[in-house]
Amino acid sequence: MNFSPTKGAGAALYELQLRQKDEQIQRLIEENSHLKSQVSVYRQSQAMSVLEPFSYTFEEYIRQNSTNPRRILEKFFDRKLKGKIVKWDVQIETIWADTAQMIILPIFAGSTKPENLIEGQKLSIQARIMKLGNFPNIIELEAVRQSPDNIIDNTIHYSQLQDILRPFNHDNDEQRYDTWAGKEFSFIIQITMLKELSEDDNYCGYMNTRVIQPFHDNDIEPVVIFITKDNIQDLAQIKEYQGKIFDVCAKPMIRKDEQQLMHSDSLRPSIGQPVLLKNLTNSSSIQQQPISSPRLTHKFQQIQHSSSFQTSPPQNNNISATMPTFNNNKSNQQNNFIFPKPTVTLPKLPLLSKQDEIRSHFICELTSKIMSDPVSVNGHFYERNEILNHISIYGSHPATLEAITAKDIREELQLKSRIGDYLRDNPKRRSTT
Repeated sequence: MNFSPTKGAGAALYELQLRQKDEQIQRLIEENSHLKSQVSVYRQSQAMSVLEPFSYTFEEYIRQNSTNPRRILEKFFDRKLKGKIVKWDVQIETIWADTAQMIILPIFAGSTKPENLIEGQKLSIQARIMKLGNFPNIIELEAVRQSPDNIIDNTIHYSQLQDILRPFNHDNDEQRYDTWAGKEFSFIIQITMLKELSEDDNYCGYMNTRVIQPFHDNDIEPVVIFITKDNIQDLAQIKEYQGKIFDVCAKPMIRKDEQQLMHSDSLRPSIGQPVLLKNLTNSSSIQQQPISSPRLTHKFQQIQHSSSFQTSPPQNNNISATMPTFNNNKSNQQNNFIFPKPTVTLPKLPLLSKQDEIRSHFICELTSKIMSDPVSVNGHFYERNEILNHISIYGSHPATLEAITAKDIREELQLKSRIGDYLRDNPKRRSTT
């Protein structure tokens, strides 16, 4: 039964109650709206916090832009992961006599092979990490029994391992390298050799170095640091400190012949008085300098930055090598920063013997001719068209006779670049076998 008073004090009380309910509902609506806005701001702040997926450090630079990513990856694997024992939940895809494919390839010894293996079965496997497969996303494991001697490393998860070892897509290698334009990072080096350049328009010398920190394989990927003409008076000081440990801030120039070429105006001995290096001169004056040789042009010349990343040239003539001081001149900040156009004349690559060309993987293993578009299959190197033709006819690997398809072919972009440089400096080699 519904009762609605219509007269006297009862009607007035009823109207008052209705107004109070309306006000209460309105307050609840406003509180709900406020909570929604707070959640929206929180979600937005969360999204903003992951816009920068990594820090611009030397270690990250090498990881993204290595001239020899496979060998760097193998060194990292041997140092960090090889021999560790893990326990993962996996799903078996294919079974052979002594192996089972589970994205990874766990190898069973006769005494450790699990019983009643079934394709599609899920199980928990305890195994020792042995080595990388032919591709970085394939890892070979050796199954081990549970015992006090086999201590599981619970810090290594399969998803984490895949994230560490995943290869970058080489299709956008140059675009990714360009994102490091003008990025400066610090690391610790030892100067092993100082070479003066008397005829170069932009640089007075360069230093061969050994990176001390962070971990870096100097034999695989040497780092060479160039010194600008503006710092020519500092060569004597650098010679005095040659062989000692330095803190350096550097920027990428170009990757050349499996070397990382960088330039720096911030160099300081880790022990002793700092070496003072002058800043780069005004960008407009650098831009007008003539280029004497087109052989090795600055990789990042004329790359324009958005207004949020604009900087102006330094004001000081000399600075301590720790941290440069920047001029806050607003008129300079309104212009896009132009990177300098340094040119370094390096000696041409020498003509190699046939044996050295083979060791450098310049020669196709099918035709014994120097390649122009090299690829590899299971560690063997071929001209792309030749191996594709061989696979279409025989369907097997030329060296191992294993069944392969075109999907087993691996791109070799770094090798292709090296062969291109070699043929450029030795053009007569193109017409000989």
